Amino acid sequence: MTDHEQRQTALGLLEFGSVVEGIAALDAIMKTVRVEPRRGQVVNPGKYLLLIAGSFGAVQAAIEHISANGYSVLDVYMLGNPSGQVIAALRAPSSAGGPDTVDMVAAGAVGLLETETVVAAIAAADIVAKTVFVDKLDIRFSERFGGKGVVFFQGETAAVQAGLDAGVAYLANNGTLIRQLCLAHPTAEVIAHLRTDIL
Repeated sequence: MTDHEQRQTALGLLEFGSVVEGIAALDAIMKTVRVEPRRGQVVNPGKYLLLIAGSFGAVQAAIEHISANGYSVLDVYMLGNPSGQVIAALRAPSSAGGPDTVDMVAAGAVGLLETETVVAAIAAADIVAKTVFVDKLDIRFSERFGGKGVVFFQGETAAVQAGLDAGVAYLANNGTLIRQLCLAHPTAEVIAHLRTDIL
């Protein structure tokens, strides 16, 4: 993390059902609260993902402003002191469907969480990273995922299962969990498939 990122202790995640409404919300936030827009992008099918960074209070105020003014937010979450692994995953081109940045190996276990929204995937990844130690973590959302989010993480089998349990508890509570899977000691062929065809 850069010094600037460390001073910004919160990350606000907002997912809108309309691209135009997402852009209007960004404009309203920037005119109301002192935060930094980190990412604004169209997510298939026609949704808009907005990530804002700032102090905990500023990000909370931005989220409250949007909620109080009738914007159609599909999902919203605030990461307080986001995990370094999640920041790295969001910075990587892989989170937007680019080249592979995760070097998975056939050892331990691989955990997968599939979510209805991109915001839910990012939130679940942060929960996993703060709950247990995992060797590798990646978040995928792109056109080819149809607006869904997928979290991949790898580590010791017990840690991966504990991470899945923590992520599932959050996702099941907010109704955005599609599927979860723990692949204990995946074969080299499965790892190769994940690396080349999924990740």
